[in-house]
Amino acid sequence: MTNARSHHFQGVAGIRDTQAGACLPTIRGVGSELEEAWSALLEVVPAGWSVGRPSEHPERNEWALYAYDANERPKVGVRSYEWIAKASTEVGVVIEMRPCLQAIVEGRTPK
Repeated sequence: MTNARSHHFQGVAGIRDTQAGACLPTIRGVGSELEEAWSALLEVVPAGWSVGRPSEHPERNEWALYAYDANERPKVGVRSYEWIAKASTEVGVVIEMRPCLQAIVEGRTPK
């Protein structure tokens, strides 16, 4: 993976893969369960898709993780090709996103 650009957010770095055109987060200095979850997720990210960093929403006891097709032409409103996974923990939301992106790779609609 070519490190053409990095953004650091609380232990997560977004690294642009210039070959695939995807901005993929990697983990630095966090627990092994989270590292394993990210490694598994990054194996299935569709070409051209970007995955954000997990965001915590304590008022709803929820974590959310956003992914979208970065090749889609920007326009006002909701993207046509996007997915938001939700879970009660940071590790859980990363694990939850994996089958969603795997379904997209296989041409299926995530559940």
